[in-house]
Amino acid sequence: MLTESEVRALTAFAADGYLLTSMYFHVPKIQTLSHSKAQIALKDLFREARRRWDHGPLSKAQAESLEQDSQRMIEFLSAQTEDGRRDQALFACSARGFFRTVPLPRSPDTKVCIGDSFCIRPLAAQLDAYPRHCVVVVDREKAALYLFGMGEVEQRSSMQHDVPSHTRESGFGGYLERRIERHVDQEIQRHYQHVIEQLQGLFKRYRFERLILAGHKENKAEFEKLLPEELRRRVIGRFVIDAKVATLDQVRLKALEVLGEHERDRKQRLIQQALDNAGPMGRAVLGLDGMLAALQKREVQILLIGDNLGAGGRRCSNCDFLGGVSLKECPNCAGPLSAVEDVVEHAISRAIRDGAEVRFIDGSADFERAGNIAALLRYRSGLRTT
Repeated sequence: MLTESEVRALTAFAADGYLLTSMYFHVPKIQTLSHSKAQIALKDLFREARRRWDHGPLSKAQAESLEQDSQRMIEFLSAQTEDGRRDQALFACSARGFFRTVPLPRSPDTKVCIGDSFCIRPLAAQLDAYPRHCVVVVDREKAALYLFGMGEVEQRSSMQHDVPSHTRESGFGGYLERRIERHVDQEIQRHYQHVIEQLQGLFKRYRFERLILAGHKENKAEFEKLLPEELRRRVIGRFVIDAKVATLDQVRLKALEVLGEHERDRKQRLIQQALDNAGPMGRAVLGLDGMLAALQKREVQILLIGDNLGAGGRRCSNCDFLGGVSLKECPNCAGPLSAVEDVVEHAISRAIRDGAEVRFIDGSADFERAGNIAALLRYRSGLRTT
């Protein structure tokens, strides 16, 4: 399953003079066509992508690499059975021996892009919509750990601990009953500690940032008290479910409800934080120009982008400077600037490469009025305009 570090590696992939091919494949776009018509439709998409490339003629080596990219992607998609076919993101540079496919919960419409960097925006939007999260379903005898990413289960494990029942014994003035209860409580604690050990192992391997607790109310509370701080602070919500009979689909759906509510609340807080802190010496900027300036200084910690925002711009091939369409030369190195169809796409890749978090915003009137793009900053570097 795709990780944020793997997406960061895609943004940093060096083309070394060749062009890179990105494809997003949406099954319903193709599945109604016959095999031969589907192949023709896919080939047309690659031809259209090459036609849109307007940065000069391709060298023979570049053209051959792109042709091999298209052939390999079409072969990969054609080899999928109808029952097993699913939405995909595909990335290739045949001249560099690179080919990567990523199953997606849902791709945007099928499209192909070529350029000197991979098209990352749709992939980043999927990671934002389906972030990695861990769910612990626990009671006093059973537990299950689920790691979800991109809407699918990545890891799943279950545990069972034989805990004796609370037997009522009245002998020796209740001493035997109290002894049995202490033994039962100790076994329950051992069970919880074993679950926590397994959870810590999962966390060390995958570094998930969102943890959801599930089970009966009293069991969740008992278990949560024992969590170490590094796990407790990652708890984003809880839901009630019977650990003995819970199914994967039930856990997935309830977890998505908790996750969705958490993400909506957090995005609203981020929007408000950006609005409240924008201004000279503030740790936020609003609008495309302010965001690009902050990005150039590597100040951006969290990039907020309206779902459908796009804008033309200019890019320096010498130092990778990004700017608006009105610029004539690079303000950094005085080098020539080339036009880019969507400077926001390049900004997203740059932000991810620099380790920033990228969040997509939908349906916020306040955010739209502020320019539909903003950035929360790591630090203040001086006076700026919003």
